[in-house]
Amino acid sequence: MGGLYELQVFRDRAWQVDSVFDDKELAIEEARRMSEGGRQLAVRVLEERIDPNTGRTALRPVFRISKIQRSGKTEIVESQNDDAVERRVERMVQGEQVRRRNNRTGWLPTIVVRLALLAVLIAAGSWAVAFVRAYLDRHLS
Repeated sequence: MGGLYELQVFRDRAWQVDSVFDDKELAIEEARRMSEGGRQLAVRVLEERIDPNTGRTALRPVFRISKIQRSGKTEIVESQNDDAVERRVERMVQGEQVRRRNNRTGWLPTIVVRLALLAVLIAAGSWAVAFVRAYLDRHLS
């Protein structure tokens, strides 16, 4: 069956369509080539299927390849018709979102500390100006 094959890359925490092929092997070969370039975290090929009864289309994964960091080494995991790689990538994305969410929770104390420091600096500067003025008034008059 001659269908269409979407090549998608995982970029900015989301899957994005990179290109569309009418040949499955060519799409898979391009996915492998892109993953060797070192810039893509994950690449997948989805087959577009059309239900002859309803005419509706559905995308089915036929190939995935991703790079996973483990103990300082990059491993390339390749899979055909297996959801394991996609689940790993999704877990990595969720972990990144949790880390970012946790980093955002500390913003209020940080702002309060910075404002307090700014108030101290302004008070010290005002005191220094008043001290210098008093000193100059005493010694220049």
